[in-house]
Amino acid sequence: MKRYDGLTKPKPRKGRPQPPEPSEYKCLIRASLGNSKISTVINQKDVNKFHLAYANLIKGNMDGLKKKEKKGKSKSKTKA
Repeated sequence: MKRYDGLTKPKPRKGRPQPPEPSEYKCLIRASLGNSKISTVINQKDVNKFHLAYANLIKGNMDGLKKKEKKGKSKSKTKA
């Protein structure tokens, strides 16, 4: 996630007029899995709402994951 000002072109060189600053910045969110990539732009005020919806989506789809195997402690015999 990073701040996004809505510009897709590079900033102009020195001596040329700069684009106006946006009144409200947006957030650019990117995700990738293997070769597929997705991205979305949301308003600043909607970030918390987006995170809650995203967390619910992730939690709902975690039922098919395999459990991690616990590494058993090796029993060491002490000499008496």
